[in-house]
Amino acid sequence: MEYKTGEFNRLMRAIDDTEKIYSPENYNSRGPEVILREYNQMQLEGYKVQQDFYKMIVDAKTKGLNNFDIRRKLKAQNLGPKTINNLMNGIFTPVNYSDARFKKKVKAVERLAKDKTKESADYRYVVDKNYLYPKLQLNLLKNSYRFKKLDPNDKLKVYAEGKNPNTEGIFGKFLKGGPGLIQRGKNLINKVLPGEPMSKIQTPPLPNTPMPAKMASNTQQKNPQTNLTRNQEALLSPTEKVIAART
Repeated sequence: MEYKTGEFNRLMRAIDDTEKIYSPENYNSRGPEVILREYNQMQLEGYKVQQDFYKMIVDAKTKGLNNFDIRRKLKAQNLGPKTINNLMNGIFTPVNYSDARFKKKVKAVERLAKDKTKESADYRYVVDKNYLYPKLQLNLLKNSYRFKKLDPNDKLKVYAEGKNPNTEGIFGKFLKGGPGLIQRGKNLINKVLPGEPMSKIQTPPLPNTPMPAKMASNTQQKNPQTNLTRNQEALLSPTEKVIAART
């Protein structure tokens, strides 16, 4: 963590050191609009550096490092208390501009204007300090970045609280050190339903089904002499018997 903190300090210093907003060169074409655009770019670069460092802090928490130890390590690497508090809470600390370097730029242009005035018999050169150092606009831009969250979508919130979603909660506390949440789900499925998740279910063949027994015939035997059954002989009239015997 000490190495990462040292790298963080180096990157944050580099953002301010490499900018042209403090240079008196080409000052005529580098007015407030250019200065503010470049200062805004500094904020975006600083946001990315701090966001990456915040992810490292969150990772340290999930590995068991508590807030006190993290703060102590950051303080040992000369991070300011405001920056430490913001990083621990996932808040962006806007990149400051250097008041001293801007004033140095103004002084350099004033000397140039003074020299030009001496060389000219017709003109007196005057410096517009706000053109070279738009302090009010710079402050407004810086303040617009205050309280900007380093995790705007709360993707790291549960980790930032020192909790691992794979090992927390009603069931997680019994599974610390075990597989992750997704893998536990897969294991449960394989335990209850072993085999490939899309394998075909093999249906065993049905046992031999006995054929239905043939119903006993209810047909009465006919008298070979009359060709009539016993019921026909008892119930039919003589005429009907003649007709039935013919069928």
